[in-house]
Amino acid sequence: MARLTDALEFFVGVARVTIEEKIRYPAAALAYYAFVSFVPLLLLAFAAVGRRLAVELSRTAPQFLTPPVRELVNRSITTATGRTGASLLGVVVLGWSGANFVGD
Repeated sequence: MARLTDALEFFVGVARVTIEEKIRYPAAALAYYAFVSFVPLLLLAFAAVGRRLAVELSRTAPQFLTPPVRELVNRSITTATGRTGASLLGVVVLGWSGANFVGD
């Protein structure tokens, strides 16, 4: 029972500090910009190790996917159309979200 009381006191204390220090907006901004940065980071990671990842994904993914989805994934992985534009867009969005994260 003491652990439950300690946990409750901890969460009440965190809530009190959150309200007193007005950190709700910065916390929400941090979560938003972290989420917005996630997709561009994935795009950049895929661009960096794309070929190796494509081979591994095309080898392991088919056992978990239905035939239409498998074909869509294979087509998406093997075609290079739009990768440069997607990478540039990813860098721009990553820069924007990083600048806004640091600015807040």
